[in-house]
Amino acid sequence: MWRRLLARWRSRWATSPVAIAAAAPTIAPALLLPGSNGRPFPALTAIREACASAAHAPEVLLFGDSVMERVSRHDVDRRDLGALVAAALPALSVLKISHSAFNPVIYAALARVVAQCPRVPRVTVLPINLRCFSPQWDLHPAWQFTQEIACIEAWLADSTSEIPALQDVRETAGFLADYAAQPVNYPLSGLRTVGEFRARVLEAPGNDAARDSRARDIFIFHYTHPLTPDHRRLTALRDTVASLMGAGTRVLAYVTPVNHAAGVRLVSDAFATSVRHNVRVLRAALAGTEIQLLDLSDALAADRFFHEDLATEHLNETGRAELAARVADAVRAV
Repeated sequence: MWRRLLARWRSRWATSPVAIAAAAPTIAPALLLPGSNGRPFPALTAIREACASAAHAPEVLLFGDSVMERVSRHDVDRRDLGALVAAALPALSVLKISHSAFNPVIYAALARVVAQCPRVPRVTVLPINLRCFSPQWDLHPAWQFTQEIACIEAWLADSTSEIPALQDVRETAGFLADYAAQPVNYPLSGLRTVGEFRARVLEAPGNDAARDSRARDIFIFHYTHPLTPDHRRLTALRDTVASLMGAGTRVLAYVTPVNHAAGVRLVSDAFATSVRHNVRVLRAALAGTEIQLLDLSDALAADRFFHEDLATEHLNETGRAELAARVADAVRAV
């Protein structure tokens, strides 16, 4: 009898919602931005260690975002852009400070760290990615780098303090809700919120026409939001330049190449007009700073990117080699 009751109880427990939930595998929220895997904030640590001694400070400081790091799975040459720039400048020591989604806000904070060093690099190379000004990137909550900026502020207040590790940023419930609800105004599109554009990004097109239509909206989302002089990241960019130049390092800035040919083909000539407008606003924002600004936004052909319809700035081995050569030539000329 007791055995029958126990078996009945086990059967009911096994099918109860509590037991099912307890037995289900735990799925971590999606990873949006990886932390530092237990290491102290790497960018701050690298600058502190490399520039701590006036005798060993790097001659070239190379900032960057994911364009500096990504390598296509089809590449034979697996060196990233930073390694290629360093290889093109064999007589100079180069320090690369880069991470996915780095942008003028985090550059401005890191520039203040550089300014505190006993000796600064002779040249600092500052990529300016036009997409970082778009709502797609600018407003994304995972790419605000609040942990990193807090680390930097703490170190600037007390350079003897321990540099903490960074935690993963994950998409918990509601994490992207406010972001998706943000209104946007794109003259080339009828979509009116970030969420509407994100829905297009997440679509799985069933045919070539749908694929091109989706790609068109992504190019618009990434690059054609009209840049205005009061954009907060332009302010951060000016702060970055002011800190670096005030510390005595020469600043070489360049506009990151975008897949210009694909944008024009998928959107229209209005894509090129929009990109040119944003570059003009960017150049005007830096007028009077005496930095060298190279506009490389349309410098590379479509086949220099991971694939010819790519609406990000990631370059294959040929594209990285071309960009590295241009950057190295400009550094030598500074």
